[in-house]
Amino acid sequence: MEKTAINADYVAGFFDGEGCIYCSNKKMSITISNTNLKILRKIEKFLNGLEIKTHLTAIKKPRSNYKQAYHLRILDYRSVKVFSEAIPIRDAGKKERLDHIVNNFKQKRLITNREKQEIKKMRKNKKPFDIIALRLNISKTSAWNYG
Repeated sequence: MEKTAINADYVAGFFDGEGCIYCSNKKMSITISNTNLKILRKIEKFLNGLEIKTHLTAIKKPRSNYKQAYHLRILDYRSVKVFSEAIPIRDAGKKERLDHIVNNFKQKRLITNREKQEIKKMRKNKKPFDIIALRLNISKTSAWNYG
């Protein structure tokens, strides 16, 4: 049996055929689905070597006449960004969607205690939420949540 060499080009081809990209206002993911767990584990190991965090899971209870399938997912923004830079996606539609997500997805970050105190101080001084957000480089929603 021939060994499969896993590299960026192989992952790109596999993703072009078996992958999908999901994005909503709150979540994003890259998913590669397949019934070959051994190949998905090799791809996972390769991606982890690029410091891309992955999650490999079995799809719940396949139908009786179907093989067990698995999802290899990339869920965090940093890993999605590294994937987009390291893997040469050839499917034009997927590449465009991935680039759009990387360039436009607003990554959530935690508000520090110092920022929370600063928000409260500014609100006490009657500063509007949009000015607070601009000064602290946070979203208006975060300013409102802690104001």
